[in-house]
Amino acid sequence: MRVYKELINKNLIVSHTTYKGEIDISEENYSFKIIFNGYQDFLIGNREIRLYPDSFVLLAPGTKCISRVDLNEQIKTLSISLTQNFVEDFLRSSHMNSNSLNTYKKQQNQLPIQTIYPLKGDMWFTIINLKNQLIRSECSEQLVNEYLSHLLINYYRLYYQEVQQKFDNLNFVRSTTKSEIFNRLILAKEYISNNYNRKFKIEDVAVASCLSTTHLMRTFKLAYGLSTYEYLTQVRLSRSQALLRTGKYSINEIVMLVGFESVSSFISLFKASFNHTPLKFKKLLQQKSSA
Repeated sequence: MRVYKELINKNLIVSHTTYKGEIDISEENYSFKIIFNGYQDFLIGNREIRLYPDSFVLLAPGTKCISRVDLNEQIKTLSISLTQNFVEDFLRSSHMNSNSLNTYKKQQNQLPIQTIYPLKGDMWFTIINLKNQLIRSECSEQLVNEYLSHLLINYYRLYYQEVQQKFDNLNFVRSTTKSEIFNRLILAKEYISNNYNRKFKIEDVAVASCLSTTHLMRTFKLAYGLSTYEYLTQVRLSRSQALLRTGKYSINEIVMLVGFESVSSFISLFKASFNHTPLKFKKLLQQKSSA
C-alpha cells in the first residue's frame, strides 16, 4: 500500500510498504527517512547506515544511494521530502532565533550530516502528526506545512544536541583534525548501532572508524560523554523499547534479540534508564492503547 501527498510547494510525504530487495535512490530534495518496524539499510558509497524505528536519517539533495531491505517481513516506511526552496525560506524565517538554531544556520554549507539521529520527543510527535494528516481524506496544506516547519525546528535542535555539542567537546587545535576525528567517531557510532545485537570487540569498532583502539576510546568518551560500551548499552535499551511497543515479544525474547547476556541485567538497566521495569513499561503501553 502506498499513500502520498504532494503539496502545492512541491513538498512530498509518502507512506508505503517496502518488501525485500534493493532500490536505487537519487534524492533531489532534503528527505527524512523513517521506518516503523524491522530495519532498512541505506548504502551511501561504501558506507552503510542501518535505520531502526528508534531513529531517522536525513538525506541531502544530490545523494545517490541504495535502499535495501533484507528481512522476510513487510517494512512500513515514511518519507518526507522538502524542497531546497522550502528549507532556505525556513532558514531565513523567524523560526531561526534561538542560539542552537543560529549555530546550524551559520554552518549550513556543511550540512546536513547524513547519519542516524534519535527519533524521540517532539520529533516523534511531529512525524506521527504528519503521518496522521497523510491518511485523512481532507487536510489543510497550511497545517501540513506548519508541521513541516516544526519538523525542521526539531531536526536542527537534534543536530545541535547530537552533532554540534559533541563536536565542540573535542579539544583539537586544528579544525581540520577536529572535523576528521569527529567524522570517524560518527562511523564508530554507526557501526555500534548497526551491530548492537551481536558480539563484537572494540577493535572491530576501531577498524570500522579508522582509528586506533586507544584513540577511539579516548575521543569517543570526550565527544559523547560515554564509553563505547555505555553507548552500546544505550542503543540496546532503546531497541528493546521499540520491541516492547510492538507487543509481539516476551521479555526473554527481547533480551536475546537485543544482545543482552542475562534477563536480570537487562531488567536492572532498563529500570535505571526508564524508571520502570520492562514488564511495567509493556503494561503501561497496553493500558494506553486500550484507553
